[in-house]
Order: sequence, then C-alpha cells, then structure tokens
Amino acid sequence: MLSAVKNYFAITKKEWNGMLFLAALILIVLLAPDVYQLFKEQKQVDFSRIKEAQKVLADATEEQPAYDRKYDKADYSKHASFN
Repeated sequence: MLSAVKNYFAITKKEWNGMLFLAALILIVLLAPDVYQLFKEQKQVDFSRIKEAQKVLADATEEQPAYDRKYDKADYSKHASFN
C-alpha cells in the first residue's frame, strides 16, 4: 500500500523543475512591488498652494451670511407642505 502511494505521487525531474520554476515565478511576482518601492524615489509634495487656497476658502465662507437662520427650524410650513 505504501509503495502504491509513493508511486502515485512520484514526479519526474522535468515536473520537479517545472514546479521549482513556478514557485520562483510566484515568489518574484509577490516580492516585486516591495522591491520596487525600495528603489523608487519619493517625491516631495508642496502643499503651500493648497493651504493658501484653504485659507482663502475659509475666509470667504466666514464672510457669507448664514442662510439657515432665516427660518425657524421647527416651522416647516415656510419650506414645504408635508400633509
């Protein structure tokens, strides 16, 4: 019985080389992104223009009146009828 199992799982040298090649290929594909990141130069991003735009936007929104204060929030009759 044991020899039958060994014969069932016996592989040739060509099959063994194919499995080694596939295992190496899978390993390369899995490790490639990490290795790529080691050699990739990180760009420095200048956020000064974005911060400046945020400040301008914040200043502009502070100057606008709050339109939701015109209506009493409990009185919806001015907005729509829900009957």
